[in-house]
Amino acid sequence: MRKLLITAAAIAALAVPVTAGTASAAPVPAACGLNYTLYSAYYNHCGSTTVAIWVTTRGEDWGACVRPGQTYLGPENWVQNAWYTGGAGCVPTDL
Repeated sequence: MRKLLITAAAIAALAVPVTAGTASAAPVPAACGLNYTLYSAYYNHCGSTTVAIWVTTRGEDWGACVRPGQTYLGPENWVQNAWYTGGAGCVPTDL
């Protein structure tokens, strides 16, 4: 009986790290600036105000004023680059 209790205690001690290690990790936030997903390109503005950006594409290049957070720019195979150009406090455009 004593051997059974020691074995049960050892199994319980080993199970604790396994259970604690299975907690889901928090999602990794997108980097600031241009980000690509499988099919889309986004500009992630990490600041607290609106800002102006410039977007280069396989077609016509254009500027936009974006809000904090992610802004969809277009298909990932069409958008080539996007960067901050200043203009904090600009009036956002809906893309």
